[in-house]
Amino acid sequence: MMKRDAAAALAHADALEAEVRRHSQWYARFLVLYSVAALLVVLVIGVNPGPVGAIASMAVWVSALTGLLIYAFKQPVTRAGFARRHVLIIGSWGALYLAVLLPGSAWFEGDLAWWLPGAFVVALPGLIGAYAEVRR
Repeated sequence: MMKRDAAAALAHADALEAEVRRHSQWYARFLVLYSVAALLVVLVIGVNPGPVGAIASMAVWVSALTGLLIYAFKQPVTRAGFARRHVLIIGSWGALYLAVLLPGSAWFEGDLAWWLPGAFVVALPGLIGAYAEVRR
């Protein structure tokens, strides 16, 4: 390989890396919106015990996830390690969601003192993930 070929290949690799970096910022936005939706869902469930809360929260959740999934599937790139990070974030969210929802439904129905901090706790994995994604 000649020197100019090597230089051209390196320049092309740098351009591709910049393009991937620019296009992969979508995931941070996705995680922030996911966190906001999760926070709203927990609050709706918490302050509206019973079927009304369940139906309203699922309407919010299904709408939010549908929009987020359409957005995600339209993105051209993901960074290396995306699947591992995503599973960790969503798994953490699920564990925290259950840790807030189960005791809250049993002992704290309608108690904003439980549900408001719980909603913020449930939103944390996505917000932390978005922060980490921006820092990469």
